[in-house]
Amino acid sequence: MTKVYTSIIGGVDNLSDAPLLNEIQFHCYTDSDIKAKNYSVFKEKVGSNKWLESRKFKILSHHYQKGKSLWIDGRVEVKSNVIEFLEKNENHDFILFKHPHSDTIQAEAERCLSLGILKDDYLVKTQLDKYEKLGFSDHKLMAGGIILRNNCQMVKSINELWWKELNEFPTRDEISLPYVLWKLGIEVNVLDLDIFNNPYFKFNKRRLGERNT
Repeated sequence: MTKVYTSIIGGVDNLSDAPLLNEIQFHCYTDSDIKAKNYSVFKEKVGSNKWLESRKFKILSHHYQKGKSLWIDGRVEVKSNVIEFLEKNENHDFILFKHPHSDTIQAEAERCLSLGILKDDYLVKTQLDKYEKLGFSDHKLMAGGIILRNNCQMVKSINELWWKELNEFPTRDEISLPYVLWKLGIEVNVLDLDIFNNPYFKFNKRRLGERNT
């Protein structure tokens, strides 16, 4: 059975109801008193850095889900035909959507700085400089809002290094992931679909605004 899971830390999102599907369990990890139809909600104690804490659940999927898992950002609403999405992609261990805005980590960093999504330009420059000095050759950028994973050793290796990089450079998890995959010599499956406009998922507005788009 696939588990669809999310985290809502610090009250930035409203948890949407999920469709009743026998093949799927819906889990939400949160520090708030929230409820939604067909979701099992787990109240968690989190540290003071709520941004980083929310991404802990996202990135370290193997700590929270034993089998196949589908991560969705807190503002994502799952449509009832998500079973079709899972069946189409059941033979892959790590699946993401293409990035909706940028092609490279440099372009995404510049976009986020210009929009005020990222504010510490020195930290971002330090991160990009590190990757360049290590020989990272940039390639396709992936969106992090929806991730389908198997709980296998390859996925665990990606998750652990990804979490390490995000703790060193708490910028955007999408910026560090291409480096992580390059460092490990792993290719993942990237869907050529619009993450914001597809038959399976709907992105709702954030309760506290669109600063993380």
